[in-house]
Amino acid sequence: ALVINQVVLSVCQTVLLRINVKWSPGKAAPFKEIKGLISFSMYAQVSSVLNFFSRNVDDVLIGKVLGTGTLGIYQLSYRLMIWPLQRVVNVIGQAMFPALSLIRDDRERVKSIYLRVIGTVSLITFPMVTGAFAVSEPGIRFFLGEKWYGVIPIFQVLCLLGILQSISSSQGWIFLSQGRTDLHLKVRLVSITLIVLSFFIGISYGVMGVAVCYVIASSLVIPFQLHVAGSLIGVTLGEIVNRTGAVLLCAVAMAAAVMGIGELIPGQWPYLLT
Repeated sequence: ALVINQVVLSVCQTVLLRINVKWSPGKAAPFKEIKGLISFSMYAQVSSVLNFFSRNVDDVLIGKVLGTGTLGIYQLSYRLMIWPLQRVVNVIGQAMFPALSLIRDDRERVKSIYLRVIGTVSLITFPMVTGAFAVSEPGIRFFLGEKWYGVIPIFQVLCLLGILQSISSSQGWIFLSQGRTDLHLKVRLVSITLIVLSFFIGISYGVMGVAVCYVIASSLVIPFQLHVAGSLIGVTLGEIVNRTGAVLLCAVAMAAAVMGIGELIPGQWPYLLT
């Protein structure tokens, strides 16, 4: 069923694209004309592979050292955190890359649009993540059951990572739209080195140690990524913080209020009602 699902999906996408997109392949362009595209794509592909590697090292390490049961708890915690963010950031990113590419030479306009978009992203994702943090205990117990109780503390720690990653994803839009996949690869190499190192440090303290070290390493790496990417279009870290900081404060205040109300709710109430 899983295989058939992928085949049918691909067939349907191909047919619908063929119907709706009128362009058809023609003669191959001379090699000298596509040389730049090959270089661009090569750096982007290597960067993508490295990103996949870094996002799975923690799974391999936890599974090997702490066992598959602990790995299941960690993976579910991460997926619960990242899934809603991907639905928002990936959709916006699909539009931002071509949009920024069209105006890549107008740095002031690119900068203005970028800051407005990350402000909008934060307005959606920050309350989403902090809200999930606030209601994680009754929510996970109700939807997943008591057997997944161990997910709660790991998920709460990874929510801090979610706040960072919801903004850090935007740096890819800049590197790609400005044609600097080579610089993106260099930045990713530095980032991956620090993050993978954090996994090896954290594994000594169990699955919680991995999660905490991941958050700490990301809090060091992500400002570096945003700084380098922002320098391509004249955006500073201060401007990013200024655009998203007020939203974060409001989201944290909202979560604190929700958790405060939660303390007043009788413990015998059903999880759904809570």
